Amino acid sequence: MTTEPPAQQPETPASLSTLTRSTPLLVTVVVLVVSVVGAVAFLALQSHRPALGSASVGDCVAGVSEGKALTEARRAECSDSSVIYKVLDKVSSETDCLKVAGTEAAVPTTKRSSADYLCLITKGADPSQGANTIKAGDCLKEDSSATTGVRKSDCSSGSYPVQAVLTSSKGLTSRNTLDKCAAAGASSPERFYEWPMLRYGDSTVSITTDMVLCLGAVN
Repeated sequence: MTTEPPAQQPETPASLSTLTRSTPLLVTVVVLVVSVVGAVAFLALQSHRPALGSASVGDCVAGVSEGKALTEARRAECSDSSVIYKVLDKVSSETDCLKVAGTEAAVPTTKRSSADYLCLITKGADPSQGANTIKAGDCLKEDSSATTGVRKSDCSSGSYPVQAVLTSSKGLTSRNTLDKCAAAGASSPERFYEWPMLRYGDSTVSITTDMVLCLGAVN
């Protein structure tokens, strides 16, 4: 009698427990690869972003604002809708920007202590009308489009005559400022305006009075 060979048994499929144990390893590898690729792409994007340090006079910058890191700020085309500021000058110290006509803000090009500073004005604004160009005998008007809220103007209706300028706010209070204005030569001061140059840092902005304009009655 011929003995039939035993029927070949089908291969036993991998158990669910086996797949479950091996799946996390595969997922981990995939996630790791995706993470590495993403990191490389991010670094590549960062390396191609024009840094603040590459900005020159006449360039525009984007990403300069309170709450944003300096690494997010960049040189940008002036047609870019995210642009707020234009560069008036590049100087070696923050206080040097106070002497640059029209400056409204200053920002360091890097976090390093040796960084240069960009002196900034609102894009489209006229530097000759900047608040830091105002002197006694000039007039000013409120201007919501200016970062600092005012600009130099002709002495037409609605403007305020500037009777004196105080270049230091040391010791000034809301009670004694008009007296200080009078002592500085203001004939009939009725109000005053404290002008600050905005000082941007890494995710911060400092607002300190740099100049006080002593104003007469509105024209």
